[in-house]
Amino acid sequence: ALAGDREFQDIQRTRESLPVAGWKEPLLRAVRGSGVLVVSGATGSGKTTQVPRFLLEAGLAESPRVVAVTQPRRIAAISV
Repeated sequence: ALAGDREFQDIQRTRESLPVAGWKEPLLRAVRGSGVLVVSGATGSGKTTQVPRFLLEAGLAESPRVVAVTQPRRIAAISV
């Protein structure tokens, strides 16, 4: 089905090439061990799109849990 679809394969390759892809398991371990996790990284690293996907696929975004994604500039402004 999808695995044979060229567009799907292209998307998978792109996902796997993002810097955050190598952090999937450490991020999931950190989330399992903490009530709150702040992830900071370079623009285009996959934080906003891939981390929520990791959490959803791992079953870590089911009620009563909440996944919140904020704008990167908020974290930068708070840290200044």
